[in-house]
Amino acid sequence: MNNNEEIVEVKEQIELVLKERPIFTKIVCRADAEDVSAFLGKIKILLKKMDGYFDDNIKKAHDLHKSLVAQKKEAIARPIEVENCCKRLLTDWQLTEQERIRLAQEEADRKAQEEANRIAREEALKAAKEAGDKKKAEGIKKGKIEVVAEQVASVAVEEAPKIAGVSLRELYCAEVTSLQELCKAVGAGKAPLEYVMANMPSLNKVAQATKGQVMVPGVKMVKKHITAAR
Repeated sequence: MNNNEEIVEVKEQIELVLKERPIFTKIVCRADAEDVSAFLGKIKILLKKMDGYFDDNIKKAHDLHKSLVAQKKEAIARPIEVENCCKRLLTDWQLTEQERIRLAQEEADRKAQEEANRIAREEALKAAKEAGDKKKAEGIKKGKIEVVAEQVASVAVEEAPKIAGVSLRELYCAEVTSLQELCKAVGAGKAPLEYVMANMPSLNKVAQATKGQVMVPGVKMVKKHITAAR
C-alpha cells in the first residue's frame, strides 16, 4: 500500500468514527453525558492511532530534513566564510576610500575659500586706495579689518569608487541595553507599546503554579475549565 492509499484509508477511518458523533448540542441528562463520554473515548483512540501513523512519518521527514540541513550547512560553510572575508575586504577599502575623498574634499574647499578670501581682500584694498581711504587700506593690509568672500560652492574633486556588482549600504539595528528603562519609557508613553512583548509562556506558568493568586501589574489571571478524558 502506497502513501496515498494509506492516507485515504486513514481518512475513511476518521469519517467512520465521526459519523457516531452525538447530534444533540446540549447535555440534559446523565445518559447524554455517558454517550458523549463514550464517543470521546473513541475519539481518543482514533487520535492515538493517528499519532502512531502520522508521527512516524513526520519523524522520518524531520530526520531527513535535519540531515539535509546539516549537510548543506557543512557544504556551504567554507564558501560563506570566504564570501564574508571578501565582503569585509571590500567594505574596509570602500570606507577607507570614502574617508580619503572626504578629507581631500575638505582640503580643496578650504583652499578654494582661502583663495576667494585673498582675492576679496585685494579688491577691497584696491578700492580703499582708489577712494583715498588710507586708514581703511592700512587696516585691510595689516589684517585689522577682516574681509571675507562669500561661501564658495563646493566642487567635487573625486567621485566615490564604484565596483561592478558591489554596493556599500548602511544598515542600522537596535541593541537593548536596559530592558527596564525601555519598559519605563513604554509605560510613560515615550515609546510605542509594540517595542515590548509580554512573555506569555512565563506568565501562564506562574499563573498555573500559583493557581492565579499572584498579582502582576497589567495582567489579569483567568481560570478556565478543561475537560480531560481518561
